[in-house]
Amino acid sequence: MKDDNLIHPLLFGARSCTEVMEANIVRSNSPTEQSEPQGYHCNLCSVHLNSDHQMKEHLLGQRHQKKMKLNTSPFANTDPIQANETLRFSEEKSVDYCEVPPVSQVVSQSAASRRNKGDGLRPLRVFQRTCREYLRPIWPNATFSQEESDVLLISSDLGHDCVLLLDNVCDGWFRVGIHLVTALLTANQYASGQSCQTTAAIWISLTVGDGPDPLLFSPFCYPPSQHDAGRTLRVGQAPLIEPLSEYDLFLTDADYFCTNLSELLFNQTRVCCVLIQDAALLSAHFNLCERLHRYLQSFPTDLHRARVICITSKPLPIGCLFRTFHLISSPPKA
Repeated sequence: MKDDNLIHPLLFGARSCTEVMEANIVRSNSPTEQSEPQGYHCNLCSVHLNSDHQMKEHLLGQRHQKKMKLNTSPFANTDPIQANETLRFSEEKSVDYCEVPPVSQVVSQSAASRRNKGDGLRPLRVFQRTCREYLRPIWPNATFSQEESDVLLISSDLGHDCVLLLDNVCDGWFRVGIHLVTALLTANQYASGQSCQTTAAIWISLTVGDGPDPLLFSPFCYPPSQHDAGRTLRVGQAPLIEPLSEYDLFLTDADYFCTNLSELLFNQTRVCCVLIQDAALLSAHFNLCERLHRYLQSFPTDLHRARVICITSKPLPIGCLFRTFHLISSPPKA
């Protein structure tokens, strides 16, 4: 990579944040970047479908709807998968990605309950979903490519659930992800009016070894505030030994998250951010997608739940959960 394409953290090139955002279109569900499916197969009904139109008609048909009523899981009821579109998660088994049912057809009971009476006896916490003003360099000698700085700036200014499209696998993912997650943690620590109300984030990768090394977070320190003298980030890597309250950041694989950490997410009081590393691959993890989809439907507004941020270098499979998020990429070069 040439030196003129590298920039120091937080300088972010010659363009201002506004110019970057105006030059970029935040896309959602863009069909132009995704290949057309070869067909679908509904595991529930054992039916092969040759087109999107046939798939939609099947999902709305009586045969499929009757079988849907027999199962309580929204993903278990509507999981047509692309033919010949499987991803290997281990040498023992392969897993197919989840097809997301329309939101209007899947309304969580917990969401309706929270709209009516809130979360038990305590009010729902409001999370800060933007963090531009809290971005600051963590590694003194780190450099960002123009693509990385553009994506980091845009994603920190927008509060949406999003998919960050980054070509530089791992190094670029870690540079952008670590700065974005720590900025969101800082923003929510400041936004919390209670000294005892702590904030946490969850970083999910295929395996723990694929995720960032906990030492990469060691240069970060919370700024001093009226409630806190400033301290380093308490990073826990699965499998966890200490109680969950002892950690600010959880580095975990998808299986461990589903088994041990998903309830922490639904607790609503702590987690401000969930980062999905290599979303194109993890879109095939059925249990992860099912839990995240149920979580997204469980609160009255986005302000009452964690922001979900995905990072990928590859197009997302058509129909996967993460395709419903805003796609953020660097503006094309002139």
